[in-house]
Formats: sequence, structure tokens, C-alpha cells
Amino acid sequence: MPLTLSPDQQPADCLNAVLLTDNDVAEVLEFLSRRPIHTVCMTSYILDHGIQSPLNRGFFYGYRNDEGTLEGVALIGHATLIETQSDEALKVFAELKYRDAHSHLIRGEHNLM
Repeated sequence: MPLTLSPDQQPADCLNAVLLTDNDVAEVLEFLSRRPIHTVCMTSYILDHGIQSPLNRGFFYGYRNDEGTLEGVALIGHATLIETQSDEALKVFAELKYRDAHSHLIRGEHNLM
């Protein structure tokens, strides 16, 4: 039973969202370190298991703006954790979460959610 959307199942309007791999660890940890209190769970999952691991119970996605700058990271799966710097990233992650029938919880900053 799949935990979330595979890259080939992503909707066309989510083209700026990419499935993250272990090659992205340094960039993702740098992004998450900007707000460590808000991102402690995602950071811990990555440090403990890596970005690509069944122990994360989902998949990490990144959102890049048109210049290629990382503006958001989300773990979408059993629990959905979101850290964004843009409304567009939040919208894309919400769409990905909505399409994942196995997601039971969404967590993010109160004002954004």
C-alpha cells in the first residue's frame, strides 16, 4: 500500500514540487535550520533516517520558486508536516496532501494552516 503520491502521480499544477532525495539533505537541513523550533520534527526524521526512508512514513517534497530557490519542505504521508516561506508552496503542498488518501494529520504553523 503506497504511502503517498509517486513522482509520476503528481498533478500537473504541482510542477514546482519535487520529491526530495538524499542528495538534497544539506540544502534541506539548511532551509529547516532557519526556524529550528518549528522544524524540529522534520529535521529529526532526516537526521535519524535520511530523507528517503520508510521509517518517515511518507515522502519529503521540496518546493522551488521559478529561480530554483527552495521555498518549502513538506513530509507528506501518515502525518503531513509543512514548512514554507510562500503561499504558493503552501498551496502546492496542500494539494499534494489532499491527493494522499493515507494522510491523517497535517501540522504547520497555526497562522498558515
